[in-house]
Amino acid sequence: MSTGLQDSPRPTASGCVAIDMIGRQSQPRRRRRPALSCLECRRRKIKCDRADPCRHCVSAKVQCTFRTYSLPPPSAPSDLSGQAQHEGTLSTDEVTAEPVATSHANYQSSVATLESGLQDLHIILNTTRIMRFQTSIAPEFKPIINCFARASSQSLETEAVVGQIGELLRECKGTAKKIKAGRHASTRPSNAVLGITLPRRDVAAEMATLYFRFFESTYRILHTSSFWSGFNKFWDDPENATADHRLKVLLVVAIGSSLYEHGDGRGAWRRMVDQWVYAAEAWLAVPLKNRLSIAGLQVHCLTILARQMLAVGGDLVWVSVGSLIHKAMELGLHRDPKHLPSMSVLQAELRRRLWATIAEMAIQASLDSAMPPRISLDEFDTEAPANVNDDEIDDTTQSPLLPRPRHAGGYTSTSIQLLLLDSLPVRLRTLQLLSGLHSSLEYADVLALSAEISDACRAATAYMRENKGLGILPFHRNMVDYLVRRFLLPLHRPFATEAQTNPLLYGSVKVSLDTAMSVIAPEPDEYFSRAMAIGGGLFREGFRSAMTAISLELLVQVQAQHLDGTLHRNSQYRGVLKQAVRDMIALSIRRIEQGETNVKAHMFLHMILAQAEAVEAGVPCEQAIAQAAKDSLAFCLALLQAEADSARDSDLMVAGFGDGGDFDLSHNSTYCKVSSFAILAPASATDLSSDSVSLIRSYAMTRMKVLISGAGIAGNSLALLLSRLGHDVTVIERFPDLRSTGLQVDLRGHGVEVIKRMGLDDELQAKLVPEQGLEVVNSAGTRQGFFPANKTSSTGHRPPMVQNFTSDYEIMRGDLCRLLYDAAVKSRARFEFSTSIESFDDGGGDAVQVKFADGRTSRFDVVVGADGQGSSTRRKLFGSAVADAAYHPFKNTYMAYFTIPRPIQPGEDYVATMYIAPGRRGIMTRRHSPHELQVYLGCSSTKSPRLDMARRRGDVGEQKAAWAEIFKGAGWKSDEILEALMAATTEADNFYVESAALVKLASWSRGRVALVGDAAWCPTATTGVGTTCAIVGAYVLASEIAKHCGGVGGHLDVPTNPEYDALHRAFQAYERKFQPYMAQVQKDVSVEDDGYWAGLASSKWGIYAFHWLVAIASFLKLNLGRWMLKEEIGGWQLPDYKGMDHLDTGSPDRDLGQQQQGRVA
Repeated sequence: MSTGLQDSPRPTASGCVAIDMIGRQSQPRRRRRPALSCLECRRRKIKCDRADPCRHCVSAKVQCTFRTYSLPPPSAPSDLSGQAQHEGTLSTDEVTAEPVATSHANYQSSVATLESGLQDLHIILNTTRIMRFQTSIAPEFKPIINCFARASSQSLETEAVVGQIGELLRECKGTAKKIKAGRHASTRPSNAVLGITLPRRDVAAEMATLYFRFFESTYRILHTSSFWSGFNKFWDDPENATADHRLKVLLVVAIGSSLYEHGDGRGAWRRMVDQWVYAAEAWLAVPLKNRLSIAGLQVHCLTILARQMLAVGGDLVWVSVGSLIHKAMELGLHRDPKHLPSMSVLQAELRRRLWATIAEMAIQASLDSAMPPRISLDEFDTEAPANVNDDEIDDTTQSPLLPRPRHAGGYTSTSIQLLLLDSLPVRLRTLQLLSGLHSSLEYADVLALSAEISDACRAATAYMRENKGLGILPFHRNMVDYLVRRFLLPLHRPFATEAQTNPLLYGSVKVSLDTAMSVIAPEPDEYFSRAMAIGGGLFREGFRSAMTAISLELLVQVQAQHLDGTLHRNSQYRGVLKQAVRDMIALSIRRIEQGETNVKAHMFLHMILAQAEAVEAGVPCEQAIAQAAKDSLAFCLALLQAEADSARDSDLMVAGFGDGGDFDLSHNSTYCKVSSFAILAPASATDLSSDSVSLIRSYAMTRMKVLISGAGIAGNSLALLLSRLGHDVTVIERFPDLRSTGLQVDLRGHGVEVIKRMGLDDELQAKLVPEQGLEVVNSAGTRQGFFPANKTSSTGHRPPMVQNFTSDYEIMRGDLCRLLYDAAVKSRARFEFSTSIESFDDGGGDAVQVKFADGRTSRFDVVVGADGQGSSTRRKLFGSAVADAAYHPFKNTYMAYFTIPRPIQPGEDYVATMYIAPGRRGIMTRRHSPHELQVYLGCSSTKSPRLDMARRRGDVGEQKAAWAEIFKGAGWKSDEILEALMAATTEADNFYVESAALVKLASWSRGRVALVGDAAWCPTATTGVGTTCAIVGAYVLASEIAKHCGGVGGHLDVPTNPEYDALHRAFQAYERKFQPYMAQVQKDVSVEDDGYWAGLASSKWGIYAFHWLVAIASFLKLNLGRWMLKEEIGGWQLPDYKGMDHLDTGSPDRDLGQQQQGRVA
């Protein structure tokens, strides 16, 4: 890691003494050449003209001083205090609790420099190994590193904590070494043919399919049809397969296995595929000519990719890539086949594809290792591969290929490789400038290269958007963007650091931060998330670079606002950065769970967060940083010990494998089991904080695999809560994207309280519709009565008063759905669109077997239907008879919802307007923006058989015509509204018609499957609390799961049958607590003939009487909404689940400083 927290001593960029995490001092290394620049130019990292005084110092009006470089004598390794260090290193008397003071003075100096005409585009930085060492001298990181060097001069409490940190760090390293030793020991040969253990054939086929689905389009190594033909031959007779053929098959399986959900078998699989990778490395190391072939190059490429994906020596890939390039050149791959002896079309294309793959691997390895690329544009003339699919070419192809044009509709299995090849030159130039020993980097060059890389990213994004649906997956989009965009980080990092003293370089800060955010928060995709969690090499280095950029920006912002006194005025940006740090903490935990043994990233991020929060709180940083480091190491040590214990158990499984072994990858749920991971801490680290113990204990709770069908309000709320509890949540939605449309909804009573417990109140407040109340008008548009909104919820009135017709929390449905979706994604919930459940089988077993509409199958611990009032999950769960009996449509009632363009008029307010027309017709309009108006139409379906027919056929145009027919001449603004409706396109996605319905079920669950939201209890829009019920119901369900089945803040209630009983008890408690609430909400809601319209006047005289009553109520300021809506439910209180109101960090790791306050009860 490039933050200076290495556990082995390393010199800083200036060659001075470095201090490691436990206080040891490395041996000093003298500078190879004398420093000729003045001290000020060296401090500002700009080119000095070496005059006395120099030009820059004269311009800045500062003293110009030249001094010969020298080193202090080394001190004893055990001495943690008084370590005098040279300027540019971590001097103990340079760092204070407010380390930004110096940079603030520097900022003032830079302003003076700007006024005197600084030539900003000629700032020069020497870039020898700049990617690895540049951030180690960032002044914002000094308190983190320096807390150890200053420990002896601090309080006894801090000194004791630092001692525990050293002890915990040594134990973590010792445990990590045991894990690695176990992995290496598991690679001993167990097969007489090649020393390789084999899985089952069907398992191998599934893994190989994953490889070709996700990786082969990026790294073109194999010919698809040729591979599958050889795959079948291999499994028909594995003993007689050649070594290179066997290795290609098993390496493909190994790479595909990195994206497979193994459940409890992960450890055993990891050891088996490691064996394959080591066998491939051993085979490649033998100096025989048969290794120097196209097949040998394919094995070599697959081996490097497997090492990257499985983190098997991924940090040393640059060395192997050099050997790969030499072999490829020896075979002539650097020359285009047209310059070589005649060969088949297939062989020529394979050579072009392999060379493009090798070039891509070379530049990625160079970036990761901060070493020179072993390739140059002047050294090859191989042309780009043809844009064709593999099924268009085989051994018999003789005629020249006719590649498809690269535009919309021209996507092939080679297109992604061609996209990467387009940006190869600019990325190669970037590496040559960054890694050259004597190169210098001007800011003008940075801007030019950055623009080219950004253009390449945009071009790739546009191409994949144009060809969406032709086989391009979110994984591919993320992968291409990651492989190209991450080159911006090392390019801008040194200038981003200098931006604190030179505001002209602030653009580098923005580019670095945007790139880092795109690395840690890509397009949601389950498979790319797994790659980021398990991968080494390029995946780990990208994570580290993003971590450094975001952490530095957080500290800079906190310290700058602290100095300016604005910490409590504007915290939104800091909140985004802190959330990003928490997301990275969650990812670091996933990486450790998946086999990562380096814990420094997790520790560093916790220390960063602690430093930022200490500055915000106005308390000394040292104690907070040290405590955070100790708690992090204690937590990581428990994870490593669990991995070590698991390794010992799985070694017994691996030992039993043989050729054709029956290794079962079926889902083996650990639901509600207490494992050896429940060990809280080693005996030598018993002195842990209560927060740390609570964190480790909570993580020992079972992580369930949950499937939620429906990405609406209820589904997204449940996904957010369960993912924050640490469960593995997948949400599927049958629509191709998030349905962020819909008109205005509101939150009332308990729904508002749940939003606050979720920690989303501030974000929701920012999106509220400023509706001021509801007015009732007559046919002439004259106001008959006005009922203002109640503002007591947001003003802090306790208890808040019951809302009127207009709630204090009015929001567009799309905004609320998007808010919950974004929060769930940040909490690592996964969303899959254009997906639905075809069938599922519970059977009372240990998991639910789910078959999706696209043919895929998977197993889940819990399945929840949140798919609306017409729920297909409800029908599959209880059968058609029960589902039909539970669905009670309003007879003779239809509602239509849409928006029309209508700019706000001078003097017009944001109010809802209701108009009742004769003949049981109603119109309501609501304004949510200055440009659009929402329209709600309601009528009795007996008025138009045409509407019944159009509704059944789903003909939108006919439905609009039927509504226009019904409301023709209805009065008020009906003609204006109908004209706008008919003028809109029939494809408008905000036009929606429904027949209001009530859903009532005696039970909301069966086995491992439950229902939530309208799928379980649709209360109808007439109650006014549909959205509130969805959010509160999801909260109760998630809380009961936490209480009975475990989760962050939860208590593992281990029953007699842990595989089934705990979840059953959670569902029972969910129904027992929430059904009384819904019973009162649905009470007196009639669905019989005219039930909906019985309370509304239909004749002119009846409407006149209605207006008279409305006028009286308005004059007396009566709250009619209190009686007409179902917000106030007497006798029911929202359960107080202790701990559930502390889940607003959005990270499975949770903020160590705000841990559980007790058991969920």
